[in-house]
Amino acid sequence: MYDVTPPPAVSGAPSVTPPFTVPGSSTNFTANGSATLSWAAVTDPEGLVPTYRVVVRNASGSPVSTNEVSSNSVSLAGLTSGNSYTFTVTALNPNDSSKTSAVSAASSSVVSLNPTADDDGDGMTNAAELVAGTHPQNSQDKFSITNILRPASNSVKIEWPQVSGRKYRVQASTNLTSTNWTALATNLSTNSFTESSVTGTARFYRVVVETNSP
Repeated sequence: MYDVTPPPAVSGAPSVTPPFTVPGSSTNFTANGSATLSWAAVTDPEGLVPTYRVVVRNASGSPVSTNEVSSNSVSLAGLTSGNSYTFTVTALNPNDSSKTSAVSAASSSVVSLNPTADDDGDGMTNAAELVAGTHPQNSQDKFSITNILRPASNSVKIEWPQVSGRKYRVQASTNLTSTNWTALATNLSTNSFTESSVTGTARFYRVVVETNSP
């Protein structure tokens, strides 16, 4: 005999992982048209191991694609740039896929961005803004050096807006057109760096978000 009863519903909403989040915004972003979802596995009182139906929905809530999987996570591709998506999950009886649980709550929204575009016109690509942790759709929120100070005659202090979870590298060069920038500090989790023993030679600085940041 087969169990043909509907399984219990997925608890809560699926999580979007890894989320590209921006401080002050509940929206997740993707710059490569993909998203990875995970959700709480369903425990059936009859011992049934359910399969899952994942539905991708557009901003109006209409389904745009459906995927059925046997695990409690899935990677989805093909999210069109410029559109916003949410995701729901339904548990299915593997012996009779018409026997389904209630639909889960919807995930938080995911906005798909063209990685090379600059949606807010602030001079940073959408992909670069996600790495920096700045909002790709707010021109007032961008990553830049905010202050260059001289605490002493032979020192320079550089300041920038720090974003939680990001690490920074400070580099210097004597020539803006040079491809050789010297790393002064790496793996910084602060919003400033001071270089001591600075000479009178012209010197330029830049701050880079480490590529292993979210």
